[in-house]
This record gives sequence, C-alpha cells and structure tokens, in this order.
Amino acid sequence: MEGAENEFSNGRGYFDEMKRDGRVVTDWTTYGKAGLFKKAEAAVKELEKKWESWCLRYDNSVANSIIGAYAKDGLLDKALELKERAR
Repeated sequence: MEGAENEFSNGRGYFDEMKRDGRVVTDWTTYGKAGLFKKAEAAVKELEKKWESWCLRYDNSVANSIIGAYAKDGLLDKALELKERAR
C-alpha cells in the first residue's frame, strides 16, 4: 500500500489512471505537462516520422514550428538537425 501511495503522491499514478480511463489524451503535450519528457520526446519523434511520410507537399511552417519549440527548450542540436532535413 505504501508503494501505491508514493506512486500517486508524485502524480505519475494519477496520470496513468487518467490515461487508462480516457480522461487525458496522451500526446507529446500531455506528456510534457506531466513532466514525462522522455515520453514527450518519443511522441514528437513518432509524429515527425509520420509527418514526413504523409506530406506530399513539404510545408515549412510545420518544420519551423517544431524548430522553434526545440530552440525554446534549449535543444539546439535537434533544431539544427531538423533544419537540415527540412531543406
């Protein structure tokens, strides 16, 4: 019981419960707001791969938005990598 209380006290258990019962949509923004940054990054990478495969006509505004978000979060290497791929 103590382990369960600790899990819920840090918010992670509550988040998992809401995810299971459909109260939250699990996307990169939800993971980020919950402090689950590795899951947020994995979700963004998955979106990037889908976006690249779905786009018949390349839209720089999407890449620019993602690059801006990376730069704002101090992820300059990732921003530069996407900038190169967007050329």
